[in-house]
Amino acid sequence: MAEGIQDRDKELLSFVQSVRAQLVGRDPLTLARNTGTTFDAEISGFEVTVLGRDFVLPYPSFVAREAAVEHHEGSAWVQALLIHYFRTADGTPLQHRWISFRELPGGMLYEKAFQSYTGDKLAKAFGNDLDRFSDACRRLRADRAPLGDVSYLFRALPQVLVLVAYWAGDEEFPPTAKMLFDESACHYLPTDAYAALGSRLCNTVLHAAGLLDETGPAPD
Repeated sequence: MAEGIQDRDKELLSFVQSVRAQLVGRDPLTLARNTGTTFDAEISGFEVTVLGRDFVLPYPSFVAREAAVEHHEGSAWVQALLIHYFRTADGTPLQHRWISFRELPGGMLYEKAFQSYTGDKLAKAFGNDLDRFSDACRRLRADRAPLGDVSYLFRALPQVLVLVAYWAGDEEFPPTAKMLFDESACHYLPTDAYAALGSRLCNTVLHAAGLLDETGPAPD
């Protein structure tokens, strides 16, 4: 298992390195404007928050380091997410209208799989315990949103919003959860990055509630 994770991380980092090379020479102020981040000229780096954790992304190396831990590089997953974000972001305004995974480019083919390891996994773990779900989301500094029986809005990246909506079950229907994205989503990340983000966010919520399955990847 550990060997498989290491191989996957090596593949991710190889991809990340190739995209970093593409970003060298791009105007940092334009990148900051398109990504909604802050470029600090004194340290020559971008300040960016990923799921509530602060990172510094030096320019032009684009090797993310966690702001709270000196010299600690972000995980391979964080490096890949950020490099996807900086390559894709074009500054399109957030729409505050919600779409499902199937409405992302190419998402229809993978919607069932995405739902199985995000919404279905959450609903199975929390059941009708909406209070426990809400406590976990609040612990992660998500904002309450008016959808379903209870829903929370996560700012995964400065311009990437993920809404997790939850409906309690009854005698006829089981509990249901679903992840939704801002209508501007495709202007900030490719669809496969949203698949990885959804999986990671699901595990982060479960971890915050003390419900993370030992077989699932721990958030890093």
